[in-house]
Amino acid sequence: MNRAYAGGGLGVVVSGLVWLASAVIWARMGLSAGFAALFIGGVGIFPLSTALARMLGCPPPDRANPLNRLALESTFALMAGILIAWVLLARQPALAIPAFAVIMGTRYFTFRTVYGVAGFWVLGGAIAALGTLALLGRALPLGNLAAQVAAVELALGALLVAQWRRGRS
Repeated sequence: MNRAYAGGGLGVVVSGLVWLASAVIWARMGLSAGFAALFIGGVGIFPLSTALARMLGCPPPDRANPLNRLALESTFALMAGILIAWVLLARQPALAIPAFAVIMGTRYFTFRTVYGVAGFWVLGGAIAALGTLALLGRALPLGNLAAQVAAVELALGALLVAQWRRGRS
């Protein structure tokens, strides 16, 4: 999995760009539009990061690898979480993106096993902590939460890609 998907770092960077787009749209067009951008952009994370990995010369994944199934199975929990966040958008709008962040952050814990990289625990913990603080009304005063998640993902995603590249040398 690590070889096939560049250590998972490309997906994190692409996700960070989606969160960044969501932050900009949220600031300019409102929370609902920002949430929609997050949802629509999220659909493209896997295909885009996979295409980037192939462009970088990563081999296709071994379909018999059970870690492929674990990555897919964790996606179902993510989808359930997105449904919860979408319901919150209608009933408690201020909680929708924080809930989304907690859900997505906790999914990254699975990637520690999928990619064999402990940095996913740090990434997942940081994003889940940001979302939890926002859910508890203690959000950091550094722009909207989507921008904060984007910053964490872009920084740690770049580190994951660099770590993967060093391992290839």
